[in-house]
Amino acid sequence: MQEDSALGVSGRNNSSSGPMEWVSAWPGSSNYSTNDIVNISWSAGDLATNITYNVTVDIYAHNVTTNTTYVIWDDFTVFNSSSFNSSSGVWSVPSATLPTGCYFVSVSVFDNNDGMHLANDGFELGIGMDCSNTGGNGSGNGPMESLFAWTDYSNYSSSDDIDLKWNATSLHLSANYNVAVDVYGHDPTTNTNSIVWSDDSVFNPTTHGNGEDWFHDGFTITAGTLSTGCYYASFNLTDDDDGMFFANTGFEFGVNMDCSTTGGNNTGGNITNATGLIDIDTGWYQYYLGDTVTIQIESYNLTSFADYEVYWYITPFENQYPMMNGTYDWQATSNMNLTTHTFSPTSNGTYCIYAFLYHNHHPWLDMDDTCVVFGNPEWIEVMFYTDGTPGHPYHHFDDADDVSFNMTMYGLDSGENYNMSYSLSHMNFTGGWIDVYLPSDIGFTGTTWGSHSVYVLNGTSGFDPSIGTWGHEFYDGCWNLDVELFDDAHQLVAAHWGEMFTVGDNNSCDTGGNNNAGNNNGTARFLYIKPLAQNADQNTPFSLTFPALPMAGGSPYLSNMICSKAAGHSADVWETYVPMPYNNITSWKVENTYGLVMGMFVMYDAQAAGIYTMQNPTVIFEQDLSFNGHAPSVIVDQAYFDCPVVTVSSSLSPVSITGGGVISYVAGLSVDNSGDWTGELHWDVTTVTAGSSTALTDIGGHLMIEHTGALLDHDFSPTGVTADEICLNWELIDENDDELSSGSNCINFIPIDEDSEDDCEAWEYWNPDLVDPSLPGNGCPHYTADNDSTTDDDDDDDSSGALPAVGVFGTLAASMLAVFIVAIKRDEE
Repeated sequence: MQEDSALGVSGRNNSSSGPMEWVSAWPGSSNYSTNDIVNISWSAGDLATNITYNVTVDIYAHNVTTNTTYVIWDDFTVFNSSSFNSSSGVWSVPSATLPTGCYFVSVSVFDNNDGMHLANDGFELGIGMDCSNTGGNGSGNGPMESLFAWTDYSNYSSSDDIDLKWNATSLHLSANYNVAVDVYGHDPTTNTNSIVWSDDSVFNPTTHGNGEDWFHDGFTITAGTLSTGCYYASFNLTDDDDGMFFANTGFEFGVNMDCSTTGGNNTGGNITNATGLIDIDTGWYQYYLGDTVTIQIESYNLTSFADYEVYWYITPFENQYPMMNGTYDWQATSNMNLTTHTFSPTSNGTYCIYAFLYHNHHPWLDMDDTCVVFGNPEWIEVMFYTDGTPGHPYHHFDDADDVSFNMTMYGLDSGENYNMSYSLSHMNFTGGWIDVYLPSDIGFTGTTWGSHSVYVLNGTSGFDPSIGTWGHEFYDGCWNLDVELFDDAHQLVAAHWGEMFTVGDNNSCDTGGNNNAGNNNGTARFLYIKPLAQNADQNTPFSLTFPALPMAGGSPYLSNMICSKAAGHSADVWETYVPMPYNNITSWKVENTYGLVMGMFVMYDAQAAGIYTMQNPTVIFEQDLSFNGHAPSVIVDQAYFDCPVVTVSSSLSPVSITGGGVISYVAGLSVDNSGDWTGELHWDVTTVTAGSSTALTDIGGHLMIEHTGALLDHDFSPTGVTADEICLNWELIDENDDELSSGSNCINFIPIDEDSEDDCEAWEYWNPDLVDPSLPGNGCPHYTADNDSTTDDDDDDDSSGALPAVGVFGTLAASMLAVFIVAIKRDEE
């Protein structure tokens, strides 16, 4: 395979325009034995007639014991070009020189006078075995390593920094590599070339990169280093451990002058004014995850018979690391060239495609880029306008003024009404999270474009939420962003949680999350459970103040709400991390932002309770408005806290007997209380006719709810009533007479069958175990001969006529069951 060769530069020998030298190498046979003479052939072209060249061969072997690569045989040839600007030759490796194994043959062409590397080629060589797929450094299957380099401009000012960029691909994760650059300049006085600037970079794809089989980086020549003139940058990729050569590439650039058509070592007769443009077409800009996008790269306005190359790559928008790339070259036979590539990512996101068009490896003639979005309806993408910090998994802003990001909702239904909400929290010094910004919901309607964006910047003025721009005051530290998207029925349809970023110190998120309590960070978690509302609640967040040292030294300690009645929990719960140690008797107050005391609490015998040896020491204390003085607390070793919930299940069912008649209704209520919430459940039954509701007299009541919950099973017979529906209604009322939640369960109303209603029928239904067909009236205590309307000679054969039909259980099973979740458990992690 011919590697990318170095570009020509007039500064090398002041030659006229022409393509760059190249070299190609190949073995004399595809299958050698250890006793064969191994022939290595080479051919070089586009040579200059006034240059003396050196072509060198290195054969690399791999030692599997030490896992090292070394040169086992080498040779070189010094030559001048023929009149055809080309040359060729053969090296012969003596018999029995190479034992059975796999080898890599590297052939390079240099300028013999100044050592400038001009071209390279290489191939796998097997002795007594097939080594066609062992890879460039003998460390495993895979293609040969390759190298690509470029700069953003072909002509720089002497006051500019010059960025020399490179990308290495097809790398082996276990190998250490070196990319070296030599920048050559020309001395017209002596007509010689020399290295005027150089640098190198050592890396491993796993430990210094992203763990992929590619790595990219760059070098920077500071402004003022290079004087006016034309320069050539030559890049080499080698094995840093043994020096094995893998690839070379290079390009020209100028300082205060245009060097884009100055050519290489050879003389005249070549195309110097080639033109070309490039375009990328992806068809659509938004795809569902799982779709395959067809990428067409079209090069056009080409010059016939000119040599071109295209380098392209695909990268996620967020990190700009190429996940796919490739190069291809050709000689133009028309003014257009079209190639097609396919791409199907495995995760939601925005992906960008870049393509560069080169002529004879010059700095690019043209480039194009475009981005496509992949995702399933509906989904959220967050984009931060900053580069990630090497070695850190978080987005980073050096200064609060730099903070900017956007949240884009994709896959929206046209015409659907949506509500989007986001929250920004800040990590405190103990690793706990404090909610800082909780903006109101943002409502919008889906459009045919299928996306909607909201932008957030630092600041408090100059922003217009109506057009999707929001401003907040950011400050140094670790931040977390959560985004949620709800449909018109307020059902969560998409979420993007846990997007962390740093401001100022890029290590500020490394102190751990708010679950790292206890001995891990020398703090205990204080949980304040507050089921009842107070007028001072609006002035939050709360804080804990300690009157005595050592806790008073850091007092007050800001609290963070982790459970909320507004979110459906049965109590607000505030979390605070307080550093150890504590006094034997430790007291504190809960205060709002105005300093109003919400409650006073005390902890006894912390050391005796083992708080210092707990993995997750947690102090739990609950609001008690009736308590005078300091209310007690409880110390537990608890990693997670479940937000308290109250769940109410309700059922309403008709009771029918044989023949299908309804004789009564049964109302059922079940209350499950996972916390210590206390209050009442109020319930009643109403009928609905033509949309108008009427309460049934004397059917309803109150249930006291404590930590054990409550049950209700009530039978009633609304005789003489006609209606469309019948409803069981309930509401939970706390000790402040505030409603916690409510619900209603309605079914179609079936009038009571008064013709089938008598005391014995009802008795038999509710007492099936006491029914005895051998007794008069089946044993009914209300039985009299006067009401025996069914007695005849066949009584014993059909004595169960007054028993509930099997269909009763079907009726009960078909009754509606409504479960109202008053709160949702929060698993704090």
